Amino acid sequence: MVVIFLFSQKIVLGNSVSYEVDFVNSSRFVRGPFPEGRVEPQSSSYLVKYEPVYFSAYSPRRFNRAKVRISYRQSADLKSQIGLKLDVNDWAFYFEPLPPTDHEVQVYETTFDLTRAELIRNQLKFVIAAPGIDNQGGWIEVYNLQIELLK
Repeated sequence: MVVIFLFSQKIVLGNSVSYEVDFVNSSRFVRGPFPEGRVEPQSSSYLVKYEPVYFSAYSPRRFNRAKVRISYRQSADLKSQIGLKLDVNDWAFYFEPLPPTDHEVQVYETTFDLTRAELIRNQLKFVIAAPGIDNQGGWIEVYNLQIELLK
């Protein structure tokens, strides 16, 4: 019985797997944001004060795409982006710009192609970056992160 349970944790019978992190409850399958010194936990969110900040998501097998939905708000005039770590070299990421929020919570969704994604110990790495965030006194507040891995 224990073997069946452990084996079932690694198998995805469908063509997708979904994870959601609301920062109130922890997730076994999504780690982050990290490193800790760059973020400040709030009651139901994380405040990003320095960049880059990373999240990793467990991928039980290879998938073709990752649909990422992020709920966030940010300081004015901040140019932020969300990205996926690629397997090309240590600093290779594919970035998508996050639209400005005018201090209002916004939901943004994008889909990443996982063909060249770095997958180490079944972990995909995502990044939130905002060059100059610490120099501008800027911030990004992340409320929710949803990751759907698709075949």
